[in-house]
Amino acid sequence: MSSPGVIQAEVDALLAAIARPPAGDETPRARADFLLSLMDLPEEARDRTGSNGRSVRAAAMEALMELGYPYALEVHPDVLEAVRQQAGDNRGPKQDFSWRAVGVTVLSMVVQLVFVALLSGPRGNYPLDQWESLRMIQVGLVVTPPLLALFGQWIGVRSLQRLGVMGLTLQGLLWLIPAASAALGGLSLSLLTILLFPWHLTLAAAYMMSPKPEPEDASAPRETLPTEPS
Repeated sequence: MSSPGVIQAEVDALLAAIARPPAGDETPRARADFLLSLMDLPEEARDRTGSNGRSVRAAAMEALMELGYPYALEVHPDVLEAVRQQAGDNRGPKQDFSWRAVGVTVLSMVVQLVFVALLSGPRGNYPLDQWESLRMIQVGLVVTPPLLALFGQWIGVRSLQRLGVMGLTLQGLLWLIPAASAALGGLSLSLLTILLFPWHLTLAAAYMMSPKPEPEDASAPRETLPTEPS
């Protein structure tokens, strides 16, 4: 990418390779290191754009975010800000950004982490390494959808935002299962039991973080129906 003789087709091929999921023999760690190396390329190389207008750095960052926890946390804040600024005002957070939505999303993530910690119980007879791996998976499943929605909204990448919203919706539906089971099991204060589970927080976060429809371009030519000759 640093060579001045790079042609558009080579940039498009790289962007296509970035968008593809890791191959069967490629570990997420190896893919994350590759994407991070692309983001660290010299400015001229990382800012090359494909035919779709996406830069190499933006595509690498988006792919790294889609790898989920913990790799999404390795994106440097400076890269996030730079990509957001490159995206322009039409895709940046000025249109969709809402501190209220951010607050509800962060709150849903924190409450879910508390519930997971309470419901996971003691380690018991699990070996320590297996127990730590299980806890990491649980934490990853909780924090990945909110982080995708938050980062997607902040940098204006609607595909990431939608992916996070889908994950938040799934989390809310999954939390409804133990809530309904507790209520149908004859527990006292069943309504309070249902409300204690964070399904309503995650569904509210999914609703508030949903990307708004993009405004129609007024300058775009409108299609007109042919009129019959009189």
